[in-house]
Amino acid sequence: MNKRFLAILLFIFTTGATLAQSYEVGLLLGGSNYIGDIGREAYIFPNNYAIGGIFKWNVNPHYAVRGNYTYFNISANDADAESTYRNYRNLSFTNSVHELGVGVEYNFFGYGVKNAEKNFTPYILVELAATNYSTL
Repeated sequence: MNKRFLAILLFIFTTGATLAQSYEVGLLLGGSNYIGDIGREAYIFPNNYAIGGIFKWNVNPHYAVRGNYTYFNISANDADAESTYRNYRNLSFTNSVHELGVGVEYNFFGYGVKNAEKNFTPYILVELAATNYSTL
């Protein structure tokens, strides 16, 4: 089983060696909010910022390796709630969150950012991610 897995990985990472390599870089800017038992009852109410980036290497038309990083803050305060119970309870928190992920994409159709006819495909992403947070 281990030999088969290693052979598949070797195939994935070496098949693109003879093809033109394509890299993609992206930037994420947005908002973040907390949905839970503390603070406002509105579900979509971004009250903090989120930033991040993504780097993707298209190994060949079907496989890509990608990494991404995201940083955002989440916070909530019962003083902002419409509910009298939450106002009386008076709980609050603020956290900063860092997330780092690395993964492999499989594109069902041949994909290429340089080819206008092949710039769309459904894909599957398998990714491992780690999250670190701290209370401010």
